[in-house]
Amino acid sequence: MKKLFYLLFSLLIIVAGFYATVVMEANGNQLNKVKSFALEKDLTSASVKDAKFKVTMLDVGQGLCVLIEADGHRMIYDGGNRENSSRVVAYLRKNNIKEIDYLVASHYDEDHIAGLIGILRTTSVGTAIIPSYTSRTKIYNSFMKAVKSANSVIYAKSGDSYKLGNATIDTLYGCKGDEETNNNKSTVVKVRYGDVACVLSGDAELQTEDYLVYNGAKLGCTLYIVGHHGSSKSSSDKFVKAMRPKVGFISVGAGNNHGHPTKRTLDTLKNNGVEIYRTDTQGTVMFESDGREYIVSTERKKYNNDISVLPPAGTKYVINKSSKRFHFPNCRAVPSITGHNKGYTTKSRKELIDEGYISCGYCKP
Repeated sequence: MKKLFYLLFSLLIIVAGFYATVVMEANGNQLNKVKSFALEKDLTSASVKDAKFKVTMLDVGQGLCVLIEADGHRMIYDGGNRENSSRVVAYLRKNNIKEIDYLVASHYDEDHIAGLIGILRTTSVGTAIIPSYTSRTKIYNSFMKAVKSANSVIYAKSGDSYKLGNATIDTLYGCKGDEETNNNKSTVVKVRYGDVACVLSGDAELQTEDYLVYNGAKLGCTLYIVGHHGSSKSSSDKFVKAMRPKVGFISVGAGNNHGHPTKRTLDTLKNNGVEIYRTDTQGTVMFESDGREYIVSTERKKYNNDISVLPPAGTKYVINKSSKRFHFPNCRAVPSITGHNKGYTTKSRKELIDEGYISCGYCKP
């Protein structure tokens, strides 16, 4: 009997030691990624215990809109294009978000600021941070009228910092006026929360990236909101190496005419060990953290994330051979069509209908 007791006691000690080792490894100096998985419908059902820091990149097609939450405080970085403006407002309403502490416009391209106009008209905004240059476009004029509803409006300036709950927003780059392109005038910010950080660079291109690297900007981060939708003009190897991100979020429209994200950028990210998530293949994506551990969840399952989904030249519609529906190439339903069910066609709308196909209810081709 005593031998049996000592045997059981010894086994208990071994198990306890193994458990302690696992816990020590999980709570070591390195950031611990809990897991990454897909959520079919409900994005908010995935969480890290005590995760009070969230970065949500909304699926706004070929545009950008990122919502950052820290301890109940919120910042929104860009708002997407006109087409998806109502979806952004609907998302905020669905999640009972009535107040935004900081609204940041990276630059004045339509696919970045159009959605901010809807937010400014429907949501209480504390401080709007905008780039210090002007534009002659109608969307710029509409934005400048709408931004007056914010409690305060300030120009982005390199070195400025703001508090967002227990998070800190650092402005790494603000428009200087000597940039070669409007994209390079994009406001670059880094949001820090405990041991995790997120870098957002709008459409900043190589000129701005080089400036940040050569001037010793503190770029180290866990999450990188990939610049310029994965364009080959952004995300240089030296820029990515300076950041050392573990995760990269790419906001991009399915079948877009720009070929975003490009193979060069995807290869750069992959070669630097960055785990890639994309709105064109996975819908809205979310990063949650308690300041140490983190988790990534997606609206749709991971699909074809390593290559561009640009359709063949001349494609008019994408067809689903199973459901007998046809879509515009950039329709949000296209990425969910899998394998042999997907087809590309140059046929007219009438020809497809005559063959028994039905137009998509989302994109209404």
